[in-house]
Amino acid sequence: MTIKEYRQKFGLTQEQFSEIFTPPIPLNTIKKWDSGKMKPPDWVEGLIIEKLERMQKEQ
Repeated sequence: MTIKEYRQKFGLTQEQFSEIFTPPIPLNTIKKWDSGKMKPPDWVEGLIIEKLERMQKEQ
């Protein structure tokens, strides 16, 4: 599953997704990930997915 798919699964806009991280992920970066123009390093993708899954458990 891609970061975009995870973001959509949680019903987050690109802007909302950006703001759940400290510091926020630049919106331009998220747009590039979503479009496939850029891919985050594997370790970054892992941390993002881990945070989203943790957030889901807390709901």
